[in-house]
Amino acid sequence: MCPNNNELHIYDASTWEIKHQLFEHDLVISGMDWSPASNYIVTCSHDRNAFVWCFDEADGKWKPGLVILRIDRAALDVKWSPDGRKFAVASGSKCVPVCYYENDNNWWVSKMIKKHKSRKAAREPTRTPRRAPGGAKMETFSQCLLGARRGGAESM
Repeated sequence: MCPNNNELHIYDASTWEIKHQLFEHDLVISGMDWSPASNYIVTCSHDRNAFVWCFDEADGKWKPGLVILRIDRAALDVKWSPDGRKFAVASGSKCVPVCYYENDNNWWVSKMIKKHKSRKAAREPTRTPRRAPGGAKMETFSQCLLGARRGGAESM
């Protein structure tokens, strides 16, 4: 849960006690999602950053992983793919970063989907009919199906 600031609180569901407090963002956290497949949490913020949190069993703490978003406006929302290997970030930059983990550099990198025709910001990433990240709800409340492989966009 995010208490409308730059912190993420993880509670014990049975007692409602705070178990972990995650601090990495500089501004308000605007989106978060948990992947049950990988047990990772991803957060994004108005500070144009995203972090992937993984639980370290040895330390008993959540460790942040760097995400290279390459956006120039606030990150608004984030969603994991069902397999927990990729996620999409909605932003005010009129583009949708689809992020994946790069083993060689030990960070999360993004491939940008920029060629959709909307002049509005993507406000919520969605999943395509095959349940992969690649769609976005736009500020005009229309939806676009963005093709990451084809590099284009199709209105729905």
